[in-house]
Amino acid sequence: MMNSEERMDVSKEMVERRMQYNNVTQFSGYEDALQQYYKGTINYNEFKRQSDYYANINTDWLGLITQDSYSQNHTLTLSGGSNRIKFYSSLGYLNENGTIRGEYNKRYSSVVNVTADYDQFLAQVSFTGNYSSRNYSPADLGIMNYAYNTSRTLPAYNPDGSYFYYPVTTPAGQIFNYNILRDKDYSADHTDLLASNLKALIRLKITPKFNLEGTFAYAISNNDRQLYYTKDSYYISKLRADYSLRSDLAPVGGEWTKNEVRNNNYTGRLQANYATTFGLEKRHSLTISGGTEIKSNEYSGFDITRRGYFPEMGGYFDIVPTTYTGYYNQWMSTKPALGSFNRQLTNEFAWYGTTGYSYRDKYIFNFHIRGEQSNLFGTRSNNKLLPIYAFSGRWNMREDVARNASWVNDLALKASWGWQGNMLPGQSPYMIIRQNASTDPYYNAQFANISNYPNPDLRWERTSSSNIALDFTLFGNKVTGSVGYFYKKNSRRIS
Repeated sequence: MMNSEERMDVSKEMVERRMQYNNVTQFSGYEDALQQYYKGTINYNEFKRQSDYYANINTDWLGLITQDSYSQNHTLTLSGGSNRIKFYSSLGYLNENGTIRGEYNKRYSSVVNVTADYDQFLAQVSFTGNYSSRNYSPADLGIMNYAYNTSRTLPAYNPDGSYFYYPVTTPAGQIFNYNILRDKDYSADHTDLLASNLKALIRLKITPKFNLEGTFAYAISNNDRQLYYTKDSYYISKLRADYSLRSDLAPVGGEWTKNEVRNNNYTGRLQANYATTFGLEKRHSLTISGGTEIKSNEYSGFDITRRGYFPEMGGYFDIVPTTYTGYYNQWMSTKPALGSFNRQLTNEFAWYGTTGYSYRDKYIFNFHIRGEQSNLFGTRSNNKLLPIYAFSGRWNMREDVARNASWVNDLALKASWGWQGNMLPGQSPYMIIRQNASTDPYYNAQFANISNYPNPDLRWERTSSSNIALDFTLFGNKVTGSVGYFYKKNSRRIS
């Protein structure tokens, strides 16, 4: 990376060769002093003084903008109990400093686990919770790109310690006095995340071979992001265009954006399990499981962007005079300014069953079946709760076909076939009407559009899948591999 003196030499060489500066609308630093000298606004002595000053500035932009990144992680744990009841708990704190000054990620976490284990009864309860706070520089600043590409002949501060400003031209042709460090102070991108998760398991042993178990899990999270630019930032200056009543899109204050996402979901399951061995030397083993399951997931999001924002005194919004027609006609009628809600609820109910059989752990067979119902299915769908199923098997064949080959450590043939069900995102059995953000010019009223037509026959997208593979381990476990073939076919697309 060139220092300021080397960068000055490049500029001098370009001048001596009469090379043109393409796409430059405003000069700064040495080039600005040279232009002033050509115009006669400064004499040679002043030009020489400024040239020497810029040649020795050598601004370390990376040093001013970035910092050494480090993190600290602290955990406090407490555990104990008896032979029957045990508990574990922990508190955690994480602090990560970003590579850009002022950026950080702080997280507070907690874990609690309690287990009660009796001869015929097992209960487990666990809770996890965490809160994180993250602060970043807005992506629109392009702060790292600025640090890499800005000339070191430009100072960041004046000799008296105040910010040094140089003129930049906005897209509307206005001159803005710019300093990246000040612009960074006039903006922020902050996110708070709060999440918790609760899980519970109860298992009741009816007989040595048969037990019942129920599980429940609930999770909730809230992600709140706030992004702002103050009235003195370059971002706002670009929105103000030529500062006229019909073009100024941010005439008062700055801009504040809020994105909030909430998610709630729970899962409940009741399952019966049976496992036994039988026959000579207990060579046969059989496992059977079956149960029902309910799931629900609720997502809600809210997004809005408001202008006229002042972060002073905790943040407030001021009134924008109605004379600024550009603000009201071009900005206030847009979706970000009006705000938007997004909510999605998915409920599912399922029943399932699995069975497995093995002989001497050599021949293994499994069967799985599952049926589901969801609020995503159409009202006339004829496959509610109808099952999807799969078969699989494995033959551990070393003892049968390679018993005398010492260089073969393991050899197994496995195969499977089954149906899979999938519901593509964005599909709905119901009509969805979305309100348009603009106003109909003929009726002078808001209107709506149909964004999704109803599909009462909506059902699973079914896919058949076939797989066969040979797994092997050779030469004292030094070589492992698998050779397989699989085939998928979609036989029923969403109606």
